[in-house]
Amino acid sequence: METKKCKCCGRELPLSEFSRNGIGVLNTCKECVKKKKIEGRAAKKKARDFEQEIANAKKMRLADFTPRDLMEELANRGIDGEMSIPKTTYTKVSLSSFRTSVSQ
Repeated sequence: METKKCKCCGRELPLSEFSRNGIGVLNTCKECVKKKKIEGRAAKKKARDFEQEIANAKKMRLADFTPRDLMEELANRGIDGEMSIPKTTYTKVSLSSFRTSVSQ
């Protein structure tokens, strides 16, 4: 029985464990080819999901965020100060007090 060494996993396997191409036998065993296909599909899906997330983020406008979301983002970026939220009257909110209330 003839054997061949897989270039991917390094195992010595019988030729029946390798796929054939038009000329001969591939250098990678069927199991490694299957693993690579699964990993490739997962990577493509992750990239597609990331691109969709970026596209959705670009569609958002400042008006789509609540004042709480904006204050939280500013606090996460380390920006300190005050933010005025327009309603019927202007209300000033201190970010330093917000930061302490979020961390508790």
